[in-house]
Amino acid sequence: MSDAIEDLKRQVRARLPRDFRTVQPKTQASQKKHLEVWETASGKTRFIGFEFGRKDFLNIWLATMNVPADLPETVKRTDKIWEGGRHVGVGADTEGTNSNLKGYDAFRGKKVTRLAVTTLADAEMIMEHLTQ
Repeated sequence: MSDAIEDLKRQVRARLPRDFRTVQPKTQASQKKHLEVWETASGKTRFIGFEFGRKDFLNIWLATMNVPADLPETVKRTDKIWEGGRHVGVGADTEGTNSNLKGYDAFRGKKVTRLAVTTLADAEMIMEHLTQ
């Protein structure tokens, strides 16, 4: 893993408790092994999921309706829809999602978006958007 991505993950983890609370999954299979879900600590309740296990980027999962409209070009966006009891890719994207998303009411049955980030500025912009 690159030092920059590891540093990004450490900084995001340190920032989360300031504006978010951890969410417990509804299913036993989704015990934060590959996904951590947090909710905003105040204001309108919004959820954000993190995959900290990637080596080249940090995946952030949001309900599509909560994605910032003005994402920087440095953020890779991938939209997913709910179909047949699971999330599937849209268009040419045939890849599914982190199956642990199903363990959270905030994501199950909803359109979701994966945002792959490589900088703290991009991650903070997304987190700040949710807390506004």
